[in-house]
Amino acid sequence: MIVDEETGSVLQPDGFPQTARRDLPLLWQRAEDGFASVYSVGVVVSAAGPLASPVDAPQEIRDAEARALAQLDEAAHDWVLTCSSAVLRQKAKKLVDRITGDSAARRHTRAMADRKVVCSPAGDGMSWLGTLMPTHEAVAAMRRLSATAKHTPFRLSRLRRFRSTTGCARARRER
Repeated sequence: MIVDEETGSVLQPDGFPQTARRDLPLLWQRAEDGFASVYSVGVVVSAAGPLASPVDAPQEIRDAEARALAQLDEAAHDWVLTCSSAVLRQKAKKLVDRITGDSAARRHTRAMADRKVVCSPAGDGMSWLGTLMPTHEAVAAMRRLSATAKHTPFRLSRLRRFRSTTGCARARRER
């Protein structure tokens, strides 16, 4: 991180190479030696995000962060030799969750509290409908919508009824 000495403001935040070089030296050495891709290093740095402590954290918290990062660094140092980036992401996330004590039940509880439905207009009388929901419910909803769309006959009479009930016909006549 580059900081202006006079004002103390951050001129350039740390990028992931600087973060990896500082916090994950074994993994960074693998990348410099050509045994790990920069993408894989970025995957591990991203997974290490929850381990970061605030800038003004007490020394014991910063020490705990350093121990956790060293544990992740040692594990990722070996994983990058044998794992694809997707498996590396999974393993790093599981290790970080174990270190931070974040359980699946706690994450699901937070996700349930964060559920929401968003409707945004796309123009021409159409809208995008999106929802944040548990994956198993989203998959079930997608399957049901797909099955309904594939097996529902689309007849001209149905289109006319739809247009007359939604006002599409009136809008078309007004143009």
